[in-house]
Amino acid sequence: MNAMKLKITMKEMTVQTVRIVFLVIYCIMWVSEKLVVRK
Repeated sequence: MNAMKLKITMKEMTVQTVRIVFLVIYCIMWVSEKLVVRK
């Protein structure tokens, strides 16, 4: 039971990390796009 719980938590943490990474990349791309347009 405990091992299963741990596995689920690890999976959720991985999903959260992937989401955060995607958000950060999206933000960087958006900002760089705005900077390029400004120049």
